[in-house]
Amino acid sequence: MPGPGRVAFCAGLSSHHIDNLGIHRTIIFDEIIANVGNAYSSSTGMFTVPLSGHYVMSLVYNAGLQTPSNQRYLEVVSNGVALGDVLLDSSSSAFASATKVWVFFLERGSEVWVITTAYDVSTDVHGHLHSMLTGWLLYDV
Repeated sequence: MPGPGRVAFCAGLSSHHIDNLGIHRTIIFDEIIANVGNAYSSSTGMFTVPLSGHYVMSLVYNAGLQTPSNQRYLEVVSNGVALGDVLLDSSSSAFASATKVWVFFLERGSEVWVITTAYDVSTDVHGHLHSMLTGWLLYDV
């Protein structure tokens, strides 16, 4: 049993590939690798912040296909407000991936999830744990 103030999760898209998601669609990372504090839901794709504080979050994105001209975006949002995005240019290889790491201040009870953006209407997300969301509490306040 984790001690108080211990929050960490890592979840990936399992063995399936999602094609042509459209805009503002939630990405549900359904395979949990770690979920200390049980704050991430693999059924909704939501991380519910258990303690106010500074969190490190990382998003790894792989489209799983070569895109001749379109770049692909995924966005991390909290309560519907964009916190950051990941831009993937896979024009040179179907194996390209992009990763960003952020430190966010998050309030207790807020929710964080990943969505497709309004400016990318044909987002694809590769499974087999090539696309992942990870977060952990750096320190609470």
